[in-house]
Amino acid sequence: MGSKLLFFFFIFISSQYIFAQDNKTTDSLHKEIVFEKVEVEASFPGGHSEWVKFLVQNLKADIPIDNGAPIGIYTVMAQFIVGEFGLISDLKVLTNFGYGMEEEVLRVLRNSPPWLQALQDGEHVKAYRKQPITFVVEQDGLEVITKDRYILYTGTDNAITINADKVKSADLFVTITQGEITSTGNGNYIVRVNNPGKAIIEVYNKKKKNLLLGSVYFQINPQTGEDNKVFEKAQIEASFPGGEKAWRNFLEKNLKANVPLNNNAPSGSYMVIIQFIVHKDGSLSDLKTLTNHGYGLEVEALRVMKKSPNWIPAMQNGNNVTAYRKQPLTFVVMNH
Repeated sequence: MGSKLLFFFFIFISSQYIFAQDNKTTDSLHKEIVFEKVEVEASFPGGHSEWVKFLVQNLKADIPIDNGAPIGIYTVMAQFIVGEFGLISDLKVLTNFGYGMEEEVLRVLRNSPPWLQALQDGEHVKAYRKQPITFVVEQDGLEVITKDRYILYTGTDNAITINADKVKSADLFVTITQGEITSTGNGNYIVRVNNPGKAIIEVYNKKKKNLLLGSVYFQINPQTGEDNKVFEKAQIEASFPGGEKAWRNFLEKNLKANVPLNNNAPSGSYMVIIQFIVHKDGSLSDLKTLTNHGYGLEVEALRVMKKSPNWIPAMQNGNNVTAYRKQPLTFVVMNH
């Protein structure tokens, strides 16, 4: 049975808008520290669209298929340091799916151009960056449908549907590597699993001497009521549609840059941090500021964010989730 591979690439675009060049030199202490958390994360130059182009040109998308990976979603997580001049170092992977995916991700990242450095207190700093690359492996002629794509939950009945081309549902024989799978007829099954981790479902054709039609990889998560959960941190954070360039265009059209000057703010750089929730449908709620510079800065930042279009929602294990998002906006005041 023929196979195909779809692959998706994700990058968290975190940007700020600066109205004038701040020539302040980087503090010597910041040069030595490798930050684990920063106000503005390091990002790929040119934003999401350039990252996708880079992967299309460099990633060998057929690696999992060539190495016999089952159908499923595999989010390989790489970690590295973005240092001086945007050079990356200390590359390692935090996942272990196998099938050559981690090796391929490391190979591609070693060919990466310099990144845009992270920002802390308005200065470029060395910082860790976690970068997900998600492979989605699908197989022609075999479809497996679940509520959350290729995810099962412990301690509950997980309903799945299996469709195989040119094979009657009554002729399917299905096994699972942990837990139990029970047919309810017409290609529908109930799966119960007890332990978080992973499971492989294998689908056979009984009429062809139990010919293996395909294998499917499932991630098993604890049953935690995630439909209503608001994630503090997701694998792929919410982002503005169109990436950094679109975000800057939105600010150019909507932000009143002279607000701090009109309110007699002293010369300097003012980073306003806004926190909000991005829902699964991309809508925003619970906007608030985490800074208190005054001079109308926070009020203006909130006014602009209330005009924002829907965002691209965060993702966890290949699914859209509701999550918090912190967005910095930097005003630079230069009084003459």
